[in-house]
Amino acid sequence: MYKIHEQTPLIVYAGMQVAWDRITEIHKDFTENGNVQNFQILGISGQGKSTMARTYAEQYPPSWDGSTRRRRVVYFSVPPAPTPVSMFAALCKAFGGPTVGTAMELLDRAIGYSNGTGCELLLSDEVHHYLDRGQQRSHAQLGDYWKTFHDHYKGVTGLIGAPRIRDLLAVNKQWKNRAGEDLVLRPFSYDCFEHDLGGFIASVVAGTALEAHLAFLADADILTRIQYATDGVPKHVIDFVVRVGRKFSKGAQLDIGLLDREWNFMPGMSLVAEKRRPFHKDFVFERLDQLGEPFSSLGVDGDNHAFY
Repeated sequence: MYKIHEQTPLIVYAGMQVAWDRITEIHKDFTENGNVQNFQILGISGQGKSTMARTYAEQYPPSWDGSTRRRRVVYFSVPPAPTPVSMFAALCKAFGGPTVGTAMELLDRAIGYSNGTGCELLLSDEVHHYLDRGQQRSHAQLGDYWKTFHDHYKGVTGLIGAPRIRDLLAVNKQWKNRAGEDLVLRPFSYDCFEHDLGGFIASVVAGTALEAHLAFLADADILTRIQYATDGVPKHVIDFVVRVGRKFSKGAQLDIGLLDREWNFMPGMSLVAEKRRPFHKDFVFERLDQLGEPFSSLGVDGDNHAFY
């Protein structure tokens, strides 16, 4: 369940493994039976959505079938504040083609690339950028172009982004009608984190100096403090454990004092009151989600542990 993926340094946790297996199943169903099942990968920042999608695409590098160039799986990222031109320019670039032209020229080119190379699965990342333009007219215009593309594209599409992309699907039928099932990546839960978080940390420290001291990190009290220190977000866990490992490999003593000193990987952590610092002896064991604290809810993304 917890492993470093064979081809890349992707560290897989339980929720990601479920999503990975489902994508593989959807892809296989299309290649064997021609069934198109579009999907969305949803998750807050730090869940590994982009890394997982890129890793999946890397399993299918460009190849040649006689004189025809094959691109079975293509990953691309939607640019900030996208327009029809920038949207399809990014897609054409992912196929290795030119990115200059009008919106319709780029759209036609993208359709030609996707079908001409036999693209089976198109992974479109940062889809919430469509919503971030903020105007219904912009959503509608982009939706119209996206509809035209999908009327001609023959493969499966995976939309990847923050949970708020559901808002886009809710207000625009062009997007909603071409969406599918949700594959959701969530932080480690405060209700049952011990097994999942402990296994994840074991994968992070595998092959490092910390591996021989896994018992210290897996101690129930320390593990609980790491959950609060990272809010259960996989990227935060990696960032924190790697910081500790670097200092340990340079001779620092591995103890709760080192963990406290290295708990400084996000803005504002140094300003947290002593008893709300996760590795302080008198820590109150409460989420650090109050105003001004590292994991306070943001207006755009909401709470890390909101149900979505």
